[in-house]
Amino acid sequence: MSVPATYAFVVVIWSTTPLMIQWSSATMSPIESITLRMLISLVIMTIAAPAMGVRGLDLHKNWKLYLAAGLGICPAMPLVYMGAQYIPSGLVSVLFGLSPFFVGLLSGLLLGESNMTMGRYIALGVATTGLAVIFIDGKELGSDAYIGIAMLLLAVMVFAISSIYVKRFASDVRPVQQLWGTLCVSCIALILWWAIFDQDLPEAFTTKSLLALLYLGSVGSVLGFLGYFYLMQRISVNMVSLIPLITPAAAIWLGYALNGENLTARLIWGSLLIVAGLGLFNRFRPAFAPTKIKI
Repeated sequence: MSVPATYAFVVVIWSTTPLMIQWSSATMSPIESITLRMLISLVIMTIAAPAMGVRGLDLHKNWKLYLAAGLGICPAMPLVYMGAQYIPSGLVSVLFGLSPFFVGLLSGLLLGESNMTMGRYIALGVATTGLAVIFIDGKELGSDAYIGIAMLLLAVMVFAISSIYVKRFASDVRPVQQLWGTLCVSCIALILWWAIFDQDLPEAFTTKSLLALLYLGSVGSVLGFLGYFYLMQRISVNMVSLIPLITPAAAIWLGYALNGENLTARLIWGSLLIVAGLGLFNRFRPAFAPTKIKI
């Protein structure tokens, strides 16, 4: 599949994921849901990877990559799943759109390769204003919405750290091998997380929650992450992280149309400001890209 086609495919998957997360968690705890999702994905990849010519994980060579990519699943995904219980699915997508800002800021702190310009700081201010507008809307979103927003922001920060180091370590690793190894590491971490903080087992599934879980385990995780890793090896982190610039509008309207989520004026205006900030962030790129990693 070409890079543009893969990019469009990932956009579609990321647009539907927040709603599917809420549906899959309707009959089980968030930790149960994400753990079952990734275990389904691991089973699929354990069967598919050898059939696609991957004979092993080369742990001695790729362990740093698997750990880095694993951060993007655990603890980032449990935080997303828990946060999604407090806020609309469309807002989940909007908040994840802040990932380019975190990538730009943290790449300088972690690797000494800052891509922040004055224009990008202005863009960050616009997006932060949008976030503030959404916080002002807290009563309409629910009294506990701030909990979900805090969890999503922490998840985005962890995901950004993961993206930075995945780009650094993944140059010569096939996406199929990368996903297989990442799922192995992540499932171990998720099972430990479940054993420590949850320990419940699902008692019953609705048809909608089961189908959503199967969708996330197959399309959302396997195909979505394969597309993501494929793009990470072929285009800059900045271009990949701009996918959330496209997905929030679709996610918000999917939540409204299919999940009966309330669209308030402040939520819409706050979301528009965040998306505008992302657009400005992409507009004010640095004149010269860093040598080690592109943001």
